[in-house]
This record gives sequence, C-alpha cells and structure tokens, in this order.
Amino acid sequence: MNKCYLLITTGSQPRRSCYREIRLEHVGEIKMSSIVWWDDDDNAILATIDWDEIAALIAQTLADNGVGSEQVQWIVNQVPQFRYPPGSPEDQHRMRQAVQLFIERHQSVELYIEAYPRLAQVLQRHLPVSVGPVALNRLIADLVLLAEAYLPRIEYERSRMIQAYRTVVTMNGEIGKAQDPIHLYHMLCEVAVRVGGMRLAWVGMADARSGFVRVVAQAGDIRYLEELRRPEQDDLLDLPLDRLGVPALEALHQGQPQFINRLGPDLPRIIRRRLQQYHLGSGAALPIRVRGRVEAVFAVYHQEQDYFDAPMRGLLKELIVSAEEGLDRLWAQQAELAAHREQAQLAQHLRDVSALNSVLAETNQILPTLDSSFQVYETVCRILVERGKMALAWVGVPSRDGFVRVVAAVGETHYLSAMRRPGHPKQVAISWQPGRPESLGPTGHALMTGQPQFVDVVDYPPKGIDMRPWRDWLNRFSLRSSAALAIRHGSHVAAVLTVYHRQMVGFNPELQTLLKELVVDIEEGIRRIGLQRSERVARQRLSRTVTTLLELQNLYRSLLRQGDTILQAKTADEILTSSCERLVEGGLFLVAWVGQPVENAPSLRWRFLAIAGPGQDANQKFTPFFDHSPVPPPEAAWQSQQPVSHPDLASDPVMPDTLRQFFEEIGGRAAASIPLRRGGQRYAVLTVISAKPHAMTDKIMELLSHIGDLMSHGLDALDARNRLEQSQQQAWDLAHHDPLTGLPNRLWLADYLPQALKRAEAEGRQLAVGMIDLDDFKTVNDTWGHDHGDRVLQIVAQSLSRRLAGHGHLVRLGGDEWLMVLEPDHTVTLEALLKGMSHELNAPIPVSADVRVKVGASAGIAYFPDDAREAETLIRLADIALYQSKAQKGQRSQWVVRYQPLTRQLPEHQPGVPFQFTLDQVVVVYQPIVDLATGAVQEVEALARLQMGERILGPAEFLTRLSSDEQYQLSLTVLEQALSQWQRWYRHDHLDLMIGVNFAASDFLRTGFVEAIASRLEASGVPPQRLVLEILEEDEFLSLPRAKGQLASLKHLGVQIALDDMGRAYASLFRLAELPIDIIKIDQGFMRDLERHPHNIRLVAALMQIADFMRLKLVIEGVETVPVRDAIRLMARQQVPAVQGYVFSRPVPPDEIVAVGHLGYQIPPVPTIGPDQWFLAYARRVVFQEAFSGMVYYAPGLLDIDKVSDLHACHLNPSFIHDPRLTPVYEELHREMARWASHAGNVAVMQHVSQLEVELLSRLESLILTRGATLDGLPTA
Repeated sequence: MNKCYLLITTGSQPRRSCYREIRLEHVGEIKMSSIVWWDDDDNAILATIDWDEIAALIAQTLADNGVGSEQVQWIVNQVPQFRYPPGSPEDQHRMRQAVQLFIERHQSVELYIEAYPRLAQVLQRHLPVSVGPVALNRLIADLVLLAEAYLPRIEYERSRMIQAYRTVVTMNGEIGKAQDPIHLYHMLCEVAVRVGGMRLAWVGMADARSGFVRVVAQAGDIRYLEELRRPEQDDLLDLPLDRLGVPALEALHQGQPQFINRLGPDLPRIIRRRLQQYHLGSGAALPIRVRGRVEAVFAVYHQEQDYFDAPMRGLLKELIVSAEEGLDRLWAQQAELAAHREQAQLAQHLRDVSALNSVLAETNQILPTLDSSFQVYETVCRILVERGKMALAWVGVPSRDGFVRVVAAVGETHYLSAMRRPGHPKQVAISWQPGRPESLGPTGHALMTGQPQFVDVVDYPPKGIDMRPWRDWLNRFSLRSSAALAIRHGSHVAAVLTVYHRQMVGFNPELQTLLKELVVDIEEGIRRIGLQRSERVARQRLSRTVTTLLELQNLYRSLLRQGDTILQAKTADEILTSSCERLVEGGLFLVAWVGQPVENAPSLRWRFLAIAGPGQDANQKFTPFFDHSPVPPPEAAWQSQQPVSHPDLASDPVMPDTLRQFFEEIGGRAAASIPLRRGGQRYAVLTVISAKPHAMTDKIMELLSHIGDLMSHGLDALDARNRLEQSQQQAWDLAHHDPLTGLPNRLWLADYLPQALKRAEAEGRQLAVGMIDLDDFKTVNDTWGHDHGDRVLQIVAQSLSRRLAGHGHLVRLGGDEWLMVLEPDHTVTLEALLKGMSHELNAPIPVSADVRVKVGASAGIAYFPDDAREAETLIRLADIALYQSKAQKGQRSQWVVRYQPLTRQLPEHQPGVPFQFTLDQVVVVYQPIVDLATGAVQEVEALARLQMGERILGPAEFLTRLSSDEQYQLSLTVLEQALSQWQRWYRHDHLDLMIGVNFAASDFLRTGFVEAIASRLEASGVPPQRLVLEILEEDEFLSLPRAKGQLASLKHLGVQIALDDMGRAYASLFRLAELPIDIIKIDQGFMRDLERHPHNIRLVAALMQIADFMRLKLVIEGVETVPVRDAIRLMARQQVPAVQGYVFSRPVPPDEIVAVGHLGYQIPPVPTIGPDQWFLAYARRVVFQEAFSGMVYYAPGLLDIDKVSDLHACHLNPSFIHDPRLTPVYEELHREMARWASHAGNVAVMQHVSQLEVELLSRLESLILTRGATLDGLPTA
C-alpha cells in the first residue's frame, strides 16, 4: 500500500530532540510515532521544537472524526501569525493532483515543512469540521502546496545547518590534537573555512607592546587581511586597540559577540569598503576566553548577507565554547609543564653556578703555571667549555683596522668561522669602533665601553644592543644567550672574553657576578705573567752576556754532531729538521728553519720544509717576514747564493711597524740566511734568528756556512742512497717477474701460492695448480728462429692471462714451461677456465704479418684440497700429472690430465692397515757439507731412513704417513744416534765435525723442547757448539713471539741454529735481524732446476748478498752438477759459501764420512768462461752488473771510462763478442755503461742500462734453454 511521510520541523535554534513522524498507512487513519535522524558521521543533523501537543490534537481529532473548538483555539494561540499568504484555489487543486501522482508512483514521499504559521492557518481552516476522506485529502494537498512553496528555502537551511553542525562536531574531534593555543587557533580557522564554508577566518590578540592587533592564525581568502597589515611587522594589523566601532576590537574590549549581518553605516567606512571589495556580506567576531579572561578574538566572514541568524549565532557560540574548553585544558597542561620547566631551570641554574665556581677554582689553580697571556686565554676558554658547559668561549683583541682578531677559541668554533672577514683569516666581522654596524653587538659594546654586556635571549636583546647582523648564525648554531666582558691590561681594554650558552636566559645576576670575578682573576694572572716575563727577560739577557763563549762552543759541537745526524738520516726532512733542532739546542738561536721558494708565485713566497724553536705554526709566525721590504735575508741569500746576515732587525730604520712588532713578539733581533744546494742546483735557504743584536759575527757566519755545506752534502748523499735503493728495488722487482713475458716467476709463486691456499681453505673454495708444457715449441724455434719463438711465448702469455683474469694466475717457470693457479668462484667453474685456455692454445698464433704458427700443449693438474693441501706437494703432483699427460699424448681425449696417484705397495704396508714402525728401525745416514773455497768437510747433516726388511725407505716414502708426534720422536731418535756417532768419530777417528739435525717448526714450540735438547747433550757429553738444530723456514712460526724466546733459550745452551729451506717463506727475510740465527740454508728447490731456470741465479745472488751483509754462514743445498757448483763460485763475494749436494756426495753411512772428513774434496780452479758457456756467463754477468752499479753510485771516480766502453776489454768477451745474437746488445750496453759512469746522476741513462741488461740476460736465458749448452754439454758429478 502507498505510504506518505509528513515530517514536521521548526526554524528555531536547533537542539538535539526528536522529530515527529506522521505515517499515512491508509486514507482515514493516521498513526503517530517519534524518530531521530542522524548523519553519516553519527551526529544529529536536524532538530525541532516539542510538538507533542499538536500531534496529540491531530490524533485525537482524527480518531473522533472531529476536533473540539477549544483545542483549535489553543493551537492558534501557540503558533505565531503566519507571514505568507495562502495559495490560490488553482494552486491547491494542482498540488492535490501532484500528491496523488507521488503516492501512485513512489514507495514514499518525504515533505519537509518549515512555515509553522501557515500550518496553523491550515489546521484552523480544516480541523474544526468533521474529518473524512475528502477533508483529509484537502489537508494533505494544502500541506503539499505549502511544502512546494518553501522546499528550496528549507533545503538550503537544512544544508546550512548541517554544515554548521559538522563544523562544531569536527572541531570537537580536532581539539584534542592541539599542541598549544596557537595550534588550536590555526585548527579553529582551518575548520571554519574548510568545513563551515566561511570565506575568511582569523584569530587576533591584543599586542600591548605595539598597541595593535596581532594575527596569530588565519585561513581562507586572506587578501582582506593583507591590506590591513602594518608594513614594519607583517603579523600586526593596522587596527589600534583604542579604535571604536570595529567588531573585532569591540569583542576584545566588551567580551561580547559582535555580528555584522548587513554592511550598514554603523561600520567604519574603511572596514565597510574593504568588506565590499572582497565580497564579504556578513561577519562575526566572538571573544575567546581562557580561564574567564578574554585572550583573543575569533572573526569569520561569509559572502552572504544576513548569514549569521539566530541558529548560526548559537552554533558559533557553541564552537567558541568548545574551543575555550580546549584552551583551558591546554592552559592546565602548560601550567604543569611550566612548573616542571621552572624546576628544571632551577636545577640548571644550580648546575651553572656550580660549573662556574669550578671554573673559578680550576682557573686560579692553573694561572700561576702559565707563561703568556695567550696561554691564559686558551686555558680559560677551554675550562669554560669543559667545566662551565658553555657552548663557545673565545677571546678577541682589537686590531688597528677597527675589527676584532680572535686569539683563542674553544667549543662551537664553526660560528666564528662563519663570521670570518674575507682576506683576514684571524679576524671576525665584529668591530670595536663606534658608528659601524658591526660594533652594535655585545662584544663591540664591551670593547668600546669597558663594561660587561649580557644578552639573555639573542632574539630579544636589551636596549642598545642590536643582534640582527649575527642572529641567523647564532640560531643556526643554537647559541641562545651571550655575555661579553672586557679584559683590561692596566687602564686600557686589551681584550674581550665572549661566551655563549645554549640556554635561554642563560646569565642571571649570580652567574654574571661569577663571570666578572673570572675576568678579575684573568687580569691578575696576566699582570703576574707580565712581571715574571720582565724578570725572566732580564735574567736571560744577563745569561746571554755571560754565556756567549759557551754558545759558540755549543755551535762547534752542533757542527760536529751534524755529521753523525746526516749519516744516520733516512729522509731529507730528517736531515733538515734535525739540523734545525741541533742549532736551536745550542742556545745561540731562538728559531732555525729551512724554507724553499714557491714556484710560479707572482712574487717570491716561501714554504717551510723544517723549523725548530718557539711557535711551530710557521706560516702564521713567519709570513710577515717575507711580505715587507727591504729584501729580507732569506730572499737575498736565495738570489745571491751567498750567506747573508742582518745585525739588528728591531732597530732597522726602514723596518715597518708590523714587522718590528713581530720580531719583538718572538724576541728576535739578528738573523742570518745560508743557501743550501742539492744535486748541484740551488735548493733552499737555512735561516736562523738570534735574540742578541749583532750576534752574527764573522766566526758565527763561517760556522753557519760550514753547517750549510754539510747539509748540502748530506742531501746529495741521501739522493745517491735513494737512487741505489731504487735500483735495487727495480732489480728486486725483476727477480719476481719473467723479463720476456712479464709474467710472475717461481719466486713470486713461492710467496703467492701458500696465501692463496689459506684463502681457499678459509672460504671453502676449490683451487687447482697446473703445469703446462708447449708440445711443439722447439719446432717453432728451429723453423722460424728465436725471435718468432719469443713472440709465441709472449702471445701465449697474454692470451692465457686474459682468460684467467680475475680467476687465476699464469706463472712462467722457464722456456716453454708454465704453471697456472686456478681460483674459480660462483661465476665460473674450473671446467670453463680450462676450456677457454684450450681454445686459446688451439688457435693459430700470428707471430708476424706473414707467419702464423700453431702449437699444442700438455698440462697436468692437481686439486686443493682433494689431492694435497701444501703448495709444494700440489706443484709436484701437477708435475707428475704433466708427465702422465705427455706420456698419454697419443691416446688422451683432453689436453689436461688430472693427477692420478702412483701407488707402490710396500711389503709391510697393506691397504687399509695403518703404517707402523719402531724406533729400532731408524737408520741415520750423513751428507757432507763442503767448504767450496777449500774443499774441507766441516759439517754433516744427519738424515733419517727406515729399515723395512731388506729395503731402506727414504723420507718421501714414510714421512707423510707419520703424525706430528711420531715425527718428533723420530727427530729425537736421530739426534740421539747422531750425538753417539759424534763421540765415536771424536774418540776413535779424531774427527771433530759439526752435526746438523732437522726438527719441525712445531717441535720448537713444544713444552719441554729446550729441556729435551739439553738433557740429551748432557747425557752424550757432546759440546753444544758442535750441534746445529735445523728448523724449516715457516713464516707463521717465525712471526710468533714465543719462537724468538725458544730460539734464545737454545742459543743460551750454546747450540747453533740454522734456518733451513731459506726462500720458501719470504717474509722471514725481514725477521733475520731479530732472530738468533747462525746459518741460513738456501732451499734446494732453487738449485735443483737452476740450469732449467737460469733466471733464479739472480735470487741466489741476492740471498748470498744478504748472508754477506748479515755476517751469517751460508749453506747452499741441492748442488748436483758441476756447472751449478762453478756458477756459485763465480758469484761468491766476501765469503765463499758451503754447499751440500750430489755434486760431492749422496747421504752415506757414518763409516764413509771418516775419509772425506780428514781429506776433504779437491776443488778445481774457477774455470775461464769460454764461447757457448752461457750458463756460467749468465751467473758472472749478474754479479758483475750489480758490482758495477755499486761503483757508479759510491765511487764513480775509480772507474776507467775508456775501458768500460771498450768491448774487447771485458772479461766476458769470448762468450758474447762472436755471437751475432748477443753482440749488438752487448756493444750498446757497454757504451751506455760508460755514459752512466760519466753521468752518475742521469736517471734516463741508468734506466736504459737496466733495460739493456734485462735484454741481454733474456737472450742468454733463451740460448741456455733452446740449445742446451749447459744442460747437455757440461759434465755432471
């Protein structure tokens, strides 16, 4: 059934109450019920007056089919007279039809009625009669007609009231978020404009200081306010507080709301004109009270006139009530915070007072220990910051140009850096002269008036102080308060102490009093220092008069000590600095320094190379010395290259005041400058300053000239040593790399591979070592010649290195033999690396424009940690795999063969059964160590063998199967047998030899090791001096502090210590000087393949030189051929080393030692180097070139230049002059050597000689490897 809803409201002030709903269920029956409407935000949006009486009247009348006249009369009396005329009959008829149409087409129809006076007329006209269907329809039609007439107005009023309610509700929700009153005012204005639809909203407060209204919050179209702002301060409105007729001011004064519904003549004309200009039709100004007092005014404006009617006014008042409640709550919170803040300020004050009292106490304690006013200033500033908790403390003195120069500063010194005057690094933009804007701050006032100045808040300084020039920088560094106090020297202001605090109101009267007391203490301390200085100066003058002769003697001593200083100096800076210090230590000179002119400067400027004496800041102290005329002594000495002196600097009539003041400050009177030369060129100037006028006598100048000559000679000698060290370093670098290909060599590998294995183990990565041999390289050499062969080696080196880049290294061992270290990671596998190298090796090699060759390769590879964990073992296994690869060359499918163990079953060792032996099976054999100069046997090395049935096992067959403890027991057994054997030799054969026994490095760190050695020596009766303990060179052991202690204990017993296998752990070279080592034994790995790798001769020569230099006995192991023996003899210098190897004897039983022990070996004369003896020529050339370089560096005058340039006079002539492959390089080398001898300081010639030497040795090595002159043509033992 169709329904029609009749909702009756009123236009009076809204309140939260219910609506009355009349639901027409059917014609002739009306059911009454109550309902409340709510908006989407759950806020009441409509309200009405109480219409219970009217509702009951209608219900009762309809129920009785009529209404009593007294009830109708009551309704008429209750409702005011209507203001709108009733509609015409035609309108009523049309509206009745519309109602019927609505009822038929819609489920419900809602009618909002506002004009209650008109409703009263309708009720009066229709209800007194009998109500039937027709009357009821007529009633509905009249109501619909009335609703249609006022519906737009009702809809507008409804939306306006909804908007107003939303404003109140939104503000109620936002009040709790306010942080302070200003924030709440901003929220109030924002909500009024954004939610309430106001054109403009602002909050103003009375500013008693200015007498105007200050705007503290605003929102909306603020152009109206912009025209009212005062130009000097844009947050003030041009509304004097005493102006009448302005609603905002009236609200502030009277405390009552003010409303403008129409722009009438009662408004001030300027206000009315501006409201019209910006289309503001109505406005309101409401006072805002905080705790009962009017604190601000809230003004809103709307574009419509008559907007602020009674309901809207009520809503605005409600809005203000909510805001006032929020302000009261904030006030309570702020009151609580203020109480806490006051307590904190009181606590801070007590801390500040305590801090300043501690500053006073510490200052009074330290002042008597200081020597100058600058120390006083620096110390006080430091104490104020550290103890007094000041953010910044600094002292400035007035400069003659009217600004302030900073002499001490501690704390937030970045502020002072920001205040620097351009071009004046020590001055700040603060003036002490009246009339300048920079003098208006507290520091300037203190200097001008001599009175303390305190600024509690930098944003609001006291009268007479202007902080604007510095306010931005102070705020940037959070410096909130400041104090400046003048420091007097006598009657005049000499300085100013300025301090800054990070607290607002940082200097209360008590703190001010303490700061004034501090300044009094500073002044008293400086006065006392002045008196002490005067007394000290008087004593010093007397002392100088009495001790002139002593000073001259000291200068003589300085000259004598200077020689030792220069000989011991490592750098030019050390020569110059120590020389200056020696001169000052003598007492005659205050300051000594060495300066050097700055190149390309517009005028002569200096930089300081060394300085000694007071005032280490040379640039600050001595720059004035060079910036004034006349020409100072240093510049005159530099230009004339002659000693120059100045008798009395202070009394010079043409001396500028600033320079005279400078010399008075440092106490200098006389100066002298001596030119220094280096490498034959002018280098620098030595300058000394004395406190005595006319101190630079002729004798003093003569001594200073000698000192300058000595320093110049020292610099030249230092340069010569540096050139020699550079040459040695170059030779050292050459020893680590192959000269032909530039690849790393065996020496580099010995250092790198153990470290690579450690990294791989730590990272859990796999690593591989491979040996590579070019299959057809000899054919290339024989077919195309050595130049093309060298080119092939270079191209192969480049291509394989490029393939391994980042994942491994390629090492050239010699000839066509290579070693590769493969280090794969997550980006590449070993298989990929090997495949890429195979591709490079199989590609044709363009050795020239018309020649391309193709060489194959065989390689053997061993894996870490699968195959072995030690570097030497991996190399050996890879070498074995290489031979397997070459043996399977015809059947293999790949160019690389992985190491396969060559198992050999021992009779006593079955698979799966642990290797076992007893100490009774240990057999000791002995290998002689022969003096290569005389052939005498002075020492033997005891070596272990195992008797396993009929077989005797060598160490390679059993050592790796023993644990470390078993190896230790084995070494002790060898020691015991060797000591017993020594006694038999000594008693029965009258043979007194030294015996060497090997121990692992870890054995030396065992607890009780020294005692074990001592007990066995004591039991055997062998003199400890006859025992040599050989320790394998291991870098980790040598670096342990305990190792040094153990070796020292063994030395205390009397035994000798030998470092075995020297060269494997290269870092130990730097520890030889620290360890008690008697003997070094060169690793036989360098010697065994020396003829296949002749470039290692340079390493052996270097190790021999180290042994000579450190006075250590040298034993070379692994000497197995006559050419190697003869090469060692050719390389021997101060001492001829002892050798050990198959060239003399294998390890033999003890009985065979007796004969050679008594007779020794016959050593043939050193052979003459003939044609084609390339190996011996290589060795001799290495030694000769190093000796020649030393002569050039240290004694070039002893060289006969003509003989040096004569190729035929060279003792190596037969080897080189008749071979066309060597002669061109050899001839050019001799010419350049003669040039180098004539021009020892020519670096370019020296480098050319080095390049030619490398080229000559490279060609020699190629001849050795390709023709086999020494490998096949020379005899072996």
